[in-house]
Amino acid sequence: MNRIHQVLAGLLLLLAASGWPAPAAASPSTSLCVNQGGTGGCLGSITAAIAAASNGDTILIAGAATPYLERLTINKSLNLTGDSAATTIIDGGAIAQVIRITASVTVTLSNLTIRNGQSGAGNLLDQWGGGIHADHANLTLNDSVVSGNHTGGAGGCCGGGGGGIYIGHGTLALNHTLVTGNTTGTPNANSAGGGQGGPAGDGGGIYSDFSRLSLNFSTISHNATGPGSHGDTLGGTGGYGGGLITVEGTVFLNNSAIVDNASGDGGSGGTTGGDGGLGGGIFNQASALTVHHSTIGNNVTGAGGTGGSTRGASGSGAGLYARGPNAPAPRAINIETSTLSGNATGRGLANGFGGDGGAIYSKNQDAITVTNSTLAWNTVDDDKIGGGIANETSTVKLQNSLVVNNHQQSGPDAVHDCAGALVSLGYNLMTEPDCTPAIIATTGDQFYVGGDIVWPLTNNGGPTLTNALKLGSPAIDASDNSTCLSTDQRGFARPVFGGAQLRCDIGAFELYRFGLRLPLLMR
Repeated sequence: MNRIHQVLAGLLLLLAASGWPAPAAASPSTSLCVNQGGTGGCLGSITAAIAAASNGDTILIAGAATPYLERLTINKSLNLTGDSAATTIIDGGAIAQVIRITASVTVTLSNLTIRNGQSGAGNLLDQWGGGIHADHANLTLNDSVVSGNHTGGAGGCCGGGGGGIYIGHGTLALNHTLVTGNTTGTPNANSAGGGQGGPAGDGGGIYSDFSRLSLNFSTISHNATGPGSHGDTLGGTGGYGGGLITVEGTVFLNNSAIVDNASGDGGSGGTTGGDGGLGGGIFNQASALTVHHSTIGNNVTGAGGTGGSTRGASGSGAGLYARGPNAPAPRAINIETSTLSGNATGRGLANGFGGDGGAIYSKNQDAITVTNSTLAWNTVDDDKIGGGIANETSTVKLQNSLVVNNHQQSGPDAVHDCAGALVSLGYNLMTEPDCTPAIIATTGDQFYVGGDIVWPLTNNGGPTLTNALKLGSPAIDASDNSTCLSTDQRGFARPVFGGAQLRCDIGAFELYRFGLRLPLLMR
């Protein structure tokens, strides 16, 4: 017995002599297996395996030619692992949530598809999380898919929230995971005299409520919030946060994408139509948000609803809508080496009005800092000018960033990059910085720059879509190396000789004019 073991043994003897109980040995975790035939010593259903499992156990779920038609309730810490998301599918049958986590436990889901869930069906008090509902839990999804889930109660009483996933007062981590094709509901119409339509559910993909959310190499795409319902006088508001909504928590995006999501249209009204939903990609209510090497692209906000005399306004913040805190602690937003592109208010329709902030709309936010990033080819309604950024009573700072080719719905020649006050920290490039008050140029800034600058959003290598610089772009070799990271958004080394000097390019993309584009680790 070595000295350490002797000391430990002596301490245990002293504890026993003093009447303190000796530490209990940890229960070893075990693995249970499930297949649809219940053969080979395996259980025949996931539900049975959960009932038989103990805290810390792993349940191995075999892939199958048909889905597991089950609705799972988890109240213990477990790991559920399938063969692959393509073959291990858990289907809620559109009658209930697929997975419901009801205790303060730690759950890991790997290699699974969670689909066809429906919150609220048969339970009008529970409208949250069509695919997965997790309250006060620590939930991790690895290499999984959450798709085709929906919120909204039986009979259309409520819109619900979190079409794909709802996390409340807990943590949610997505690693190499796809959340796609999920929706929230619309309440019943209100045709009573003087009645107002109800708002649709928020968070088409994810609703994060007082929680910590992280995305790592993951995608939230093609999710949508529902339209507001019809009202005898006023139409209901479209749902907020087509991709995700976060309320008073923290969010970290790393090498991830929030793309092709939509907030809901306003409902029709006998007199006035409802407004379109805010935040096509992300609606952020008083949460700390970091966007790192990620893309928020091709998201749209809802169009205003039709009215007997007045149409509703389009939703603002097509990429990101940030509303400041009703909380004591600051909730800063940092966007670094990332891209916001192709986002449009009012679904990009020519007859929309009132939708501002094609990439970002900020209201009463503590601080937004945009560094080494690209905001390009976003659009707003024709009566607004915040094509790239619309700032209302917030502090927005830019450094080493491109804000270019953002415009009104009427066409790319109606260029308007910003509305409201912006602060330059240097080395920014903007095509039309007609902000009010005017942005003050500082070291390295290039304002009112015309000509070819960046291509539209596309696949230029790396895990996310980006805007490639055009040859001859004034952004080439025009950034500040002291505040430039060692890689661009795609993970390619920077700076390189894109032009005449060994300086980083402005924005999220480093142009490789000569030679191969190789990740840093390969160079």
